[in-house]
Amino acid sequence: MKRFARTNRGNRRPVYRDDIGEWRFRGLLVKKFRQPASNQRAILRRWQQLGWRTHIANPLADGDGAHAAQALHDAIKGLNRHQAHRLIRVHGDGTGRGLYYTILTPSRRRRT
Repeated sequence: MKRFARTNRGNRRPVYRDDIGEWRFRGLLVKKFRQPASNQRAILRRWQQLGWRTHIANPLADGDGAHAAQALHDAIKGLNRHQAHRLIRVHGDGTGRGLYYTILTPSRRRRT
C-alpha cells in the first residue's frame, strides 16, 4: 500500500483503483470504499478511463432521465462525504447529465 502511495505522489491527476477500492490524489487517500457503492465507483471508473478530464457525462444514464439525475445527485453527495483527505470536490453541472470535479485549496477544505 505504501508503495502505491509513493509512486503516485507527484501525480497531478486523481487515481482510482477499483481492485482495492481506493481513490487517491497526490499520494493521499481521498476515499476508501468498504461498501459496494456501485454508483460512486462507476463514476470514478469512468473518470479513470477518460484520464480524469474535468467534466464528464453522467455514466449512470440509463434512459430514464429523472432516475439517472437522482442517482447522479446521490452519488455526488456520497463521493463528497467521509473523505479521508478533503482534496477533491465533485459537482453536478446543473443539467443532471454531467459532472465535474475541483481540486480544493487548503482554505477551501471544510469537513462535511
